[in-house]
Order: sequence, then structure tokens, then C-alpha cells
Amino acid sequence: MKEFIASEVLPNTTGALLILGTFRAFAFPRHMHEGYSIGLIHSGVNRFECAGSSWAARPGSLCVMNPEQIHSGEADCEGWTYTNLFLEQSALLGALGKEANASPIWFRQHVLDDPFAVARFKALAEASVPGAESMAAECEYTLLLARLGQIARGPSQEKKASARALLRVRDMLDSVCDRSIALAELARVGDMNTFHLVRSFTEEFGISPYAYHMNRRLQRAQRMIEAGTFVAEAAFATGFTDQAHFTRHFRRFLGITPGRVAKFVKRKR
Repeated sequence: MKEFIASEVLPNTTGALLILGTFRAFAFPRHMHEGYSIGLIHSGVNRFECAGSSWAARPGSLCVMNPEQIHSGEADCEGWTYTNLFLEQSALLGALGKEANASPIWFRQHVLDDPFAVARFKALAEASVPGAESMAAECEYTLLLARLGQIARGPSQEKKASARALLRVRDMLDSVCDRSIALAELARVGDMNTFHLVRSFTEEFGISPYAYHMNRRLQRAQRMIEAGTFVAEAAFATGFTDQAHFTRHFRRFLGITPGRVAKFVKRKR
């Protein structure tokens, strides 16, 4: 069966990116997001890998990924439909009355079956339609974030310290989002051969250097488009000379085309 994606941005007054999407015969690659990714499953089963385990989110469940957390996602021929909320860390901290530099809120369970959170999420989606009262969406959004904060716990303190060389490589990838980069250049930064670099980086961070760098470039492009930059300019600024190539990667990364995000931004303004 040919892969199928249908997705649209739900306009709302909270400022958060809210996407309604259906996926069939489609697989998200291993990737990550700068903020939280929280999805309410409406139909079908979202099967994904996260934190070294396999998860399955069914209708009425929330699938939750933490910021920078590597995960995948797979839709079989029956597929699944969800509403997904992309949430900045500062928004969740702010909803809980915490300072921006407070300890991050961290979810250890990645499928949540919490009736109150699910009800608030549904109400938020229902209020995110043209003509709806702005306060309705904002109240449901606030109640949802407060409940999520109650569910989550602080981050594990048992994270293994990364080698300094790999941190230098990661910092390099973080700083160069305007172009592609060669493994040889990264190997020089890490003072190791390319084979050792790829193997060690992937073991340490759960994602290859290439996939990590692609994520960073696409995250930057997403921020630019959400700030009002034209899609073509965002593509060029992040090292994509072929807009079709950029759109293909962006769609696979976020589940929606950059053009649809740009239209949402234009409507919001």
C-alpha cells in the first residue's frame, strides 16, 4: 500500500502548534523535537520506539515525548489519526508557575491514559476552529498543561556522562545549521576516525550524526517559518538548495509540509 499523509494545522489562540494528522503505511524516522510532542490518538494505533522500549498508543490515549528525546513512529496499512501538540519547555514550566531555568519537567511514561488530560486535550482541539471563543481554547490549554505537569516527574539523575569529544562534535552540529557537513570535518573536531565517530555518537545519543544534524537544520527551519520567513528562504538558510528535497525532509520530520505551516502563520497574523 502506498504511504498516505493528510495533515493540517488547527488555528488557535494559544500560540502553540496544533496539528491534526492521519498516517497510513508511513514510518517516521528516528528523530527528536526541541520541545514536547504530545499527541491524542483518535483512531488506529500509533506504535513507536522511545527510551529503549516499544510503545503503542490507542484511541483515547496520549503519546508523549520529552524535549530532545529520540523516538520513531510507525503507521500500518490501517493507519492512525491524532491531534498533536508541539509544546515549548518554557510553556509547561510557566503553566506550573516555575521559572524558565527550573529543572525540566520529564515524562517517564510515554503513553498516558489519564481521563482528565484526555478530556482537556479533546476540548482544546474542539475549541481550535475558526470563530471559536479565544478564551475557550486558552482555558483548556492551561488546564491541560497543569495536568501534564502533575503527571510528569523530574528527569532521571542517572544519565551517563558523555565523552568530551562527542560533546564537541554535538556542539559543532548544533552550531552549523546553515549547511550540510562532512563526516571528515566532524572527525577532526572529535579527534577520531569517521567509523569510530559514527558508532560512538550513535551509541551515546541514540541517533546518527547525520540524523541529528538534519533534525537541527529542520528545527531551525521550523522556527524561521513560524516567525514568518518564506519557505524558500528558510530552506536556503538551512542549507537546502532543492526546495522539493527540503519539503520531503520537513514533511517526514514533522508530519506536515512547510507550506501548510506557513499558511497557518499567515492566518494567525
